[in-house]
Amino acid sequence: MLVGRGEHCRHLLGGSRKHDREWLPRRRASRAIALIGGQSIRIGDDVIIRERATARCENGIFGCHIPTLPSQAPCRLCQHSAVTRYEPERLPIDEGLARGRRFLSHMDARRSVRMFSDAPVPAEAIEIAVATANTAPSGAHQQPWTFVATEDPETKHRIRLAAEAEERENYEGGRLPDAWRQAIAPLGTSADKSYLETVPWIVVAFAQKSTLMLDGSLRKNYYVNESVGIACGLFITALHTMGLATLTHTPNPMGFLMDIFERPQTERPYILFPVGYPADDCEVPDLIRKPLASALIRFPT
Repeated sequence: MLVGRGEHCRHLLGGSRKHDREWLPRRRASRAIALIGGQSIRIGDDVIIRERATARCENGIFGCHIPTLPSQAPCRLCQHSAVTRYEPERLPIDEGLARGRRFLSHMDARRSVRMFSDAPVPAEAIEIAVATANTAPSGAHQQPWTFVATEDPETKHRIRLAAEAEERENYEGGRLPDAWRQAIAPLGTSADKSYLETVPWIVVAFAQKSTLMLDGSLRKNYYVNESVGIACGLFITALHTMGLATLTHTPNPMGFLMDIFERPQTERPYILFPVGYPADDCEVPDLIRKPLASALIRFPT
């Protein structure tokens, strides 16, 4: 069942899930989300795409039932009051592949950095990177992330002290298990996080377990880890594209970031990104990335 909004809105599609499965036995059921009053709710666990259509009311909101259409015209599940056509440019395949190869070469040059320059980075670069992160897909388009950026020396100093305290407990206090110590040993990492004061910016991505709505209620968010992870990947890509470097720093535990940045309990720290230019004498471990043959399996072989 799909639900519309507004005084002209009504239940658009009826029928049980059992009827759906009998009616379209070869269709695979899918999960549907409706937006009602700004809130997202799940409508059943196996709502099927039904071959009916809706018409717009005069106020622009889907809400009027029209007769069943032929099977060539599937029902739109989108419940937004406004929709737009998606018509990206269709590239000739040779040009598309050439772009892909250039992008691969560009991203293959990216490295995580722990040796930073203190050269200034304009705030617009951070804004562009976060705006790029905002283009990420997310569960039910809930976009459950907050990026908090600081260039304040005192704040960066507090972050360094707190991060190093946790890392000393990890490296020297025995909190890291032996298997993890062995895994990171080739990277040469330690409890020293002095680069957190060298970089011009620190940006922390927070994951929103729930979101405070305008009416004061809390909306539970879904697929938070997956959504925030994709957004952070795009953030890193944007930084690299602008010639900047970063590091996915995840001191464990990271609760001190909640206190320093005064974040609500509905959020949790996800990744700390130091952002800046690589130092002139920057060095990185000589690593080899996984070959394509180990990352991609074509099935059936």
